[in-house]
Amino acid sequence: MQEIEGAGILRVGLQSAGTKVYFPYHIDDQFSGVLSVSYPFSLDERALRLLPPIGVGVAAFLAQLCLARRLVLEFPSSPEMVEGILPVMEMLYDIRCWRDQLELMPLPEISLIEPNHNPIPFVTDSSKIACLIWSGGKDSTLSHILLTKNGFQVLPVHFSVNARAEQAEMRAVAHLAQVLGITYQTVEFDFPQYLDIARRYAGLWDIFPDYNVVPFGRDLVLTLLAMPLAQHYGVTYLCMGHEHGSRTSYLDYQGKRIARDDVESIKGGQLIEAYMQKFISPTARFFPPVAGLPEFRILHELHTKYPTVAPHISFCFWGAPCGRCSKCLRHYLVQRVLGIEGLVHFQANPLEGDNCPDLLHCIDNWQQDEGRSYTDMVLYCLAKLVERGDVRPTEYLLRRFEDEIYPHIADSVGQMYDRIMKVHTDPQVPPDFQIN
Repeated sequence: MQEIEGAGILRVGLQSAGTKVYFPYHIDDQFSGVLSVSYPFSLDERALRLLPPIGVGVAAFLAQLCLARRLVLEFPSSPEMVEGILPVMEMLYDIRCWRDQLELMPLPEISLIEPNHNPIPFVTDSSKIACLIWSGGKDSTLSHILLTKNGFQVLPVHFSVNARAEQAEMRAVAHLAQVLGITYQTVEFDFPQYLDIARRYAGLWDIFPDYNVVPFGRDLVLTLLAMPLAQHYGVTYLCMGHEHGSRTSYLDYQGKRIARDDVESIKGGQLIEAYMQKFISPTARFFPPVAGLPEFRILHELHTKYPTVAPHISFCFWGAPCGRCSKCLRHYLVQRVLGIEGLVHFQANPLEGDNCPDLLHCIDNWQQDEGRSYTDMVLYCLAKLVERGDVRPTEYLLRRFEDEIYPHIADSVGQMYDRIMKVHTDPQVPPDFQIN
C-alpha cells in the first residue's frame, strides 16, 4: 500500500453567474481548478443567499477528498456554519482513514476570510413536495415509486456526478423516465480534476473490480447542492435512496465507532438535516424513503412488482454490468434466485472462477460477517441455488460453499430470508409512510 500524506493547505472560493455556481480551489502546489454546478434555471437573489452554507459543505467535501490539514474559506461564512458541518466532516475523515488503514487524524484547522455572514433561510409551506436525488439506481427509483404512492409530489433531479458511470446512469434515468411517465431535472456537476485528486490522496481506490471511483463524501455535497432546487420549487422534503444496510452499518476502528457509509448512515442523515434546518431552511426535512428496506427487499420489490422498471436500473460501479464488482454480484444472484437470469447481460458470471473478489471475501469471512445484511443476502442466494441443485461446473466457489458452508447454515436459511425481507423502522421515515 502506498504512503498517503494529506494536503497541507486547501483554499476554496465561491462565485456564481446565471445558472452556474463555481467553487475554485487550490491544493498546495499540487492542484488548482474549479468544481462547478449548472442548474436548470438562473439563480435569483434568494438562491444566491443559500450559497455560503452550501459552500461550507462543498469545502468539507473537498477537504476530506485531499485529507487537508488546513482549510481556508475564501467566501462569506461564519464560525457557526463551520461548527455545524464539523460532525459530518469528522465522519468523512474517519471513514477515509479506515479505508486506507491510516491513523485517525484530527480535523483541519479552518480559517475564515469573511467570517460575519448571516444566512437567510427560506421557509416552505410544509406541503408534500419532495426533491429526489435520482441516480437511476434501484434505491432512488423505488424511492420515487413509493413517494408517488404515498401522495407526494416528486421532483426528480439527476446529478452527473459518478465518475465512469455517468453515461450509464444518464441512459438509465432517460429510459426509466419513459417507463414511469415522469419528467426530471438535470444538474451538471463538473469536477475535471476529481480522478487525479482522489488518486493522489487515496490508495484503496480505483482498483477494478474491488475499489470503485464513487466520490468520497458524495452525498454530503449532493444534498446541499440540491437546496437551490428546493428553494426554487418550494420543496420541503429532500430525499435520497439510502437503504437499511447503509443506514445501520457501523464498524470499530482504532477504538472509535464509525459509520461505514458516512452520510448514508442514520447519524449522517440526522446531522445533514440539522445543518440544513439551521442554515438553509428550518422547514426542510431529510427523508430517505427506502431507509427501512434491506437491499434484497428492494430488489425483490422491483423485480416482482415492477418488472417493466427493473431491466432499466443502473447498478454497476463501473458503468456496464461487469459481473465482477460487489453490486453486480448481488444483482446477479437475486435475478438468478428469482428465476429471471438473463434479464440483464453481465460481461462475466460472478460465480465463475475468480471473477468476483467480493464473493471470495464473503465465503472466506462468512462467520465474521454473518448477520450483516449484505452478507446475509449473498449467503441466502447461494443457499437457494444449492437447494435447487443449480451449481454449474465452472462455479467452483459455489461448489465450495455447498461443501463447506451450506451444512452449517441449512437450518437457518428461512431465518435469513426473514431478515433480508424485513421492513424496519427508521427515525427519518414518517411512521405512516407505506411500503406496500
